[in-house]
Amino acid sequence: MTARRIQAEIDRQRAQLRQDVTLQRQQAAADAVREIEDERDAVTAKVMQLRQLRLTREAGRAARAAQAAAPVAAVAGDGE
Repeated sequence: MTARRIQAEIDRQRAQLRQDVTLQRQQAAADAVREIEDERDAVTAKVMQLRQLRLTREAGRAARAAQAAAPVAAVAGDGE
């Protein structure tokens, strides 16, 4: 092989390595984005679950308060 052919082969291999590294970096970035999105989705689901639990708890409190106030309203109505 001549020096030019050897240099051309070296240049070709370097270009291939650069392309491989670029593809690996892009894949790693895409994987990181997917992982972050999965984490965000999990947090969003947990927030929604906690929000629903809070609303259920508040509804129960309101129902108990209404039940507690009902006999008082009935007694007040009997006196009229």
